[in-house]
Amino acid sequence: MLDRRGGEGAPATSLVRYAPGSVFPGHGHPGGEEILVLAGGLIERDTAYPVHRWLRLPPGAMSHMAAGDAGVTLDLKTGHLVDMAT
Repeated sequence: MLDRRGGEGAPATSLVRYAPGSVFPGHGHPGGEEILVLAGGLIERDTAYPVHRWLRLPPGAMSHMAAGDAGVTLDLKTGHLVDMAT
C-alpha cells in the first residue's frame, strides 16, 4: 500500500505482485480503477496487457483478471474515479 485516503474501500494506490497463473475472481470497484503493468503480463477478460500497458475500468465495471505466465506486478489505483462517474 502506497496511499489510502480512509478505511477499507477508500481510494488507494498500491504496488501488487501476483504469481504466474493467479486468477482474480470477478469483482468491481465502485470508484473505478486504473492499472499500470510494471512487469510480466496481465489478462483482463480476453485482452493481454504486457509491461508498460495501462487500463482504466470506470466506476461500477466488473473486472475478470489473471496473471500471465511470468506473473505480474501492477501499480493499482482504485476508488479515485468516483467523481468522474457523472
